[in-house]
Amino acid sequence: MPSKNWNNIFVYGTLKRGYNMLNIVPDAVFLRETTLYGFNIYDLGSYPGIKTVEDKDNSDSQQYPFVRGELWSVSDEGLARLDRYEGSAYSKIMVEIEADFNEGLDPGETEWAVTYHYDGNVSHLKPIVNGEWKK
Repeated sequence: MPSKNWNNIFVYGTLKRGYNMLNIVPDAVFLRETTLYGFNIYDLGSYPGIKTVEDKDNSDSQQYPFVRGELWSVSDEGLARLDRYEGSAYSKIMVEIEADFNEGLDPGETEWAVTYHYDGNVSHLKPIVNGEWKK
């Protein structure tokens, strides 16, 4: 039996602890809470979306944008399940996660993770100022 390939994934909404991650990917492993810099997060109703600050329809971004979320580890199979859950409104991208002081890592240390970037227009929305979406 081949071993599973595991992927880091940064989640910021309905895949966080207490929401849907373990229902969709039962063998997912929570790693830690963390922050993603260079993105804004928007409340889209029953779920959020993130956009890079360079996006043209994201002109009302914060000066130092960030998104609070969680880092998980999921198998390739689990990642495929998450792709189906997220649907066509999101693109899967690679992001660099910088360590915070409270994460037990050296400040400035980074690691790569997959996340889901919202592809829709958010020009009519304001970013969530504290960087954290809650239902």
